Amino acid sequence: MIGMFFANITQGQVYFTINLDTVPQPPPTVYYGVCPSNYDYLVLIAPTGATNPQWVPGNIYNDSLILPNTYQGEIKLFYDQGIRFLHIDSVALPTEPIFADSSVCGLTTINLDAENYPPMGYTHYLWSTGAITQTANVGVGTYTVTVSNACGFVTHTATISSNTPNPANIGPDKATCLNSPISLTSNNTNVVAYMWSTTETTSSITVSQPGDYAVTTTDNTGCISADTMYLTVRAPYNQQELCMAGVDTITFKNELGWAQHLNEGIDSIEIQKEISLNVWQTIGIVPNTVDTFLDLGSTPQTNGASYRILVVDSCGNRSQPSKYHTTITLITSYTPGPNVMGFSWSHYMINDTLVAPTYTIYGVDPIGTIHTITTVPGNLNYYNWNTPNLSYISFFVGFTLNCGAKVNHLVRSNYTGNPAGIHENPLNDVIKVYPTPTSGPITIMTELIIQDIRLYNELGQEFLIPKEKTFNIPYHGLFFLHITTNKGILVKQIIIQ
Repeated sequence: MIGMFFANITQGQVYFTINLDTVPQPPPTVYYGVCPSNYDYLVLIAPTGATNPQWVPGNIYNDSLILPNTYQGEIKLFYDQGIRFLHIDSVALPTEPIFADSSVCGLTTINLDAENYPPMGYTHYLWSTGAITQTANVGVGTYTVTVSNACGFVTHTATISSNTPNPANIGPDKATCLNSPISLTSNNTNVVAYMWSTTETTSSITVSQPGDYAVTTTDNTGCISADTMYLTVRAPYNQQELCMAGVDTITFKNELGWAQHLNEGIDSIEIQKEISLNVWQTIGIVPNTVDTFLDLGSTPQTNGASYRILVVDSCGNRSQPSKYHTTITLITSYTPGPNVMGFSWSHYMINDTLVAPTYTIYGVDPIGTIHTITTVPGNLNYYNWNTPNLSYISFFVGFTLNCGAKVNHLVRSNYTGNPAGIHENPLNDVIKVYPTPTSGPITIMTELIIQDIRLYNELGQEFLIPKEKTFNIPYHGLFFLHITTNKGILVKQIIIQ
């Protein structure tokens, strides 16, 4: 409402005056909401200094215009200096807002509306929050609004309380096996309605397809909550490749290795060995956290072996076997006359395919230091060493590859003893060591005086043994027995199973 208003009482009549000094030139039309119950006549006064004023409707020429309190509509004032437009509307005392005490879910808010009916556009609002809009967005608490217009004002108060929502909960993301449906259940305490993303309306549903699943619940206070989870369906694992099969330098047994994959669905790795042509036997199962396996039943000193692995997932599904790997078996010989040491070995194979780009022959000296003798192309499996270094106590063949975390890993054959040191010594005729191979005691038979007995493995590491002619060796693998007598030293190769 714009303008100056005066209420005058003359001879028992109440005159409500609007001074048009502050009414602006059009546009726009100025709208006034007046309260006819508060006056008998409405007086409009032309702006100060206006000449030749003319009021329309009525074509009244006067400085003022008197209207009954029942008048509603448009008034125009024309004068020499300008023009004024205004519109008179009657209003009544505001009605009290109808919003009531209510509740919200948790920490959410609610919108309170203080609108009066019929809405006239002349109403002013003042909330206890300080807001002056028709609506107020509030949380928990007590709120008062004052609604006012030309006829007066009314107040209204409401209290907003909080309901503790019962949140929907179908748990964390889940996984299941192929063709193994699972049940999804939302909490049902005080819940009166369910709506799943599958359109089902029960508290539980059965699902078997991968993807997102959601549920929306409504509890007995009207609070709505939602939860979502993702279902993974585990298909059988495709394949896990074996990446190496060689001889372990500590146990001298065959060791297998593969790249570790900590997939959530993998339970274990199954290791298989070929026991006869195309006949495979499971020789071990290890957890998915393990990436190596030691075949304690292997005899790499005398026999090669083929291995493969497969994956067992958490559903019990077994993958297709990996490609199989065949180990290297080395044989050494020595010819004293031309002084030539011969090496021959079986190729390292993956599914009967050559894979080694080159082979390197190594010799081990008495203190365990490894020396490179030579390297030959991967399509060769033999080498003749002219004028060999006869001080080496053992030999092996190998090649390098990358296997998971193992970079440039050396895949080794079995270790062989020095055939020159064994067969050339004349003490072989007067000292006998038996039985070998054996898993029982070793016996030394000789008429010579034994001064010392020492035991070394293929790396030159010494093992303590009794200084007796018959004794047990509490180790397994290929060893070299150094026997010192009053006639000299003899080195004998023995295998302990």
